[in-house]
Amino acid sequence: MLDLYYNMEKTDTQLVQEYLQGDLGAYTHLMNRYMEMIYSFVYRFVYDEMRAQDITQEVFIKVWRYMHKYDVAYSFKTWIFTIARRTALDELKKRKIFTFSELQEEDTNSFEETLIDTTQLPDVYLDEKFAREHLQKAINQLPIQYKTVVLLRCDGELTFEEIGEVMKLPMNTVKSQYRRAIEKLRVYLK
Repeated sequence: MLDLYYNMEKTDTQLVQEYLQGDLGAYTHLMNRYMEMIYSFVYRFVYDEMRAQDITQEVFIKVWRYMHKYDVAYSFKTWIFTIARRTALDELKKRKIFTFSELQEEDTNSFEETLIDTTQLPDVYLDEKFAREHLQKAINQLPIQYKTVVLLRCDGELTFEEIGEVMKLPMNTVKSQYRRAIEKLRVYLK
């Protein structure tokens, strides 16, 4: 019940303030609130599970380390996605790797997946998998600024205004880049 209280009733800003006042549980709840979104964003950025896990871990270490510098006048969600974006870009620069879709091992099923029969037909599964891989390949072909806008919008569920804050761009520029990215994706996916 306490977990429900933290997650439903308290804002990000309240949790940050409580953490800074010594409540370590508040940081845990913030982490739980954003872990999946950050991992999803980072994974789609680098398209590698192990690297995405490492980068996500690094993001939360940076959040923990610099929480005292967070300005409560701004959105925590925007702040954490800014850290995630910068960390992912730093990783790409450090390794000098431009992400392209790679084949992934198929035997990495989780324990739950081995127990649950989803009864999805093999041809439907393959069609969906092909579509996801095809979309990821198309996203990976986008220029980095367009890719970033698309991933922040779709995976991060950020508004155009929030994306502008993360990328330090005017909202109209973000909208324009998003529109151009969608147009390029349509071309790539034909």
